[in-house]
Amino acid sequence: MNRPQRLASALLIAATFLGACTGPKPDASGAPTRWAAPIAGQEIAAVGQKVGGCSAGDLDGVSGDEIVAVAGDGSVVVAWLDGGEWKHATVEQLPGEAIGVVCLPSLPGHSSFVTVGKLEGDEESPGPGVAYLFSRPFGTAGTPADGWERQTLLNDSALLHGVAASPDGIAMAGYGGSLHWFAPQPGGLMHYEVGSLPGPAKGVAVDGRRVVVACASGELVEFQRPEAEGGTWRQRILWRFPKALARVDAWDGRVAVSSNDGGLYAYEPGLQGDILFYQSSDRLRGAVFLQGPRTQLPAPWFLATAGYDGQVSVFVRPGTARDGIHRQVDSDRLHHLCGARLALPGSEALTPALITCGYSGRILALPFVPLGAQP
Repeated sequence: MNRPQRLASALLIAATFLGACTGPKPDASGAPTRWAAPIAGQEIAAVGQKVGGCSAGDLDGVSGDEIVAVAGDGSVVVAWLDGGEWKHATVEQLPGEAIGVVCLPSLPGHSSFVTVGKLEGDEESPGPGVAYLFSRPFGTAGTPADGWERQTLLNDSALLHGVAASPDGIAMAGYGGSLHWFAPQPGGLMHYEVGSLPGPAKGVAVDGRRVVVACASGELVEFQRPEAEGGTWRQRILWRFPKALARVDAWDGRVAVSSNDGGLYAYEPGLQGDILFYQSSDRLRGAVFLQGPRTQLPAPWFLATAGYDGQVSVFVRPGTARDGIHRQVDSDRLHHLCGARLALPGSEALTPALITCGYSGRILALPFVPLGAQP
């Protein structure tokens, strides 16, 4: 399909953030802390209604991540640590439900994030979908919740549900049947309607030159970005599942996906078929790789998930149910999961953590503990 459309120069700031990013910042101290299992959940905020999505990123230019979450009534919430205490505020009240959010990679001095959802009404109601870009400069007076400006990034024919980003661009998809890609270009962002999907999209991940989409119809779809500008994206179905897929992550050629059948599956280059990391008794709504180089975790990588049973589970490669660490963090259904690095009191290094949210309206952090300490 590949229909390019240049967006207005007002979006140049986001293109600058994406195009100039060189990857995650190192820990402030460079301390070689090693981390083991996550501890029980700590409440970041309680907003009183379903929280559909969450993401972590440096929103104020100070060491450590802040959290952005989106709620069923269209609330966009930013949470931050202040002297070891979590605080939060609503930065925008959207007219429709936002179901997904991603913090964009950014240079020191700037921050931005993208929300996806419905233009009006909740996710179950008919009508178009929408994506918004939020941006602010570091040094804005007040708290990390102040000074955000919102612009419309995309209007789609139906609910937008999944969004992901890398230094190369932003990917999003939903019930409209297409994958959308926004690439930084001189003067703004170039929008490509990349290709058609076999079913409604629930999750999106970006890994290098590829985008992986998890569909509610059970297909796991891979799109390969062309090497040259103006080239054709390649598309293939990696696997078909009998149940709806929900969340997906991709890293270093690997793919992890969670499913309505309660399965957490992972795929590695060179292996045939899937590895069932975990079988839950209920739907899973998380698939997150935690990599050693970023988090100083003791294994080559960890894989985490969250589910309708209110549990967050973490697995060490190669990962089986026996290797899993399970934390019951909520009495209601969890809806999303992401990774973060937090500037916690008493730790010189940034602390790797998992952030989760769901139907109870609670946003929860699960920090890891230093290797050798008891979780």
